[in-house]
Amino acid sequence: MEPFAEHRGSPRIPISYQVKLVVADQIIAFRSALDLSLGGLLLGGNGQIPVGTECGIAILLGSQEPGRRVVTRGTVVRVDGRGTAIAFNRDLDPAGQESLRLLIDSLSRA
Repeated sequence: MEPFAEHRGSPRIPISYQVKLVVADQIIAFRSALDLSLGGLLLGGNGQIPVGTECGIAILLGSQEPGRRVVTRGTVVRVDGRGTAIAFNRDLDPAGQESLRLLIDSLSRA
């Protein structure tokens, strides 16, 4: 049997920024995300958000840049022992896409 192979369109970058989700007029805070790509992010912890749930996403860029955040939208695509995986919406506006790209580029160089 062949080992599992990753078939992601974008590489995942480890991150530790706090993330807030807006789900059905409720804010759910995650202490930190595990990784990020142009396609989505993985949040740690025991997720209580059902697969298929659409949400607003704010990635808080931390104490080095107070008040700065990347804001986007996504859909929960997996909840398991590894965490909650969220795929970013494909119709993400150009400014949101560029913010994500800049964040990932800066983390890749670090």
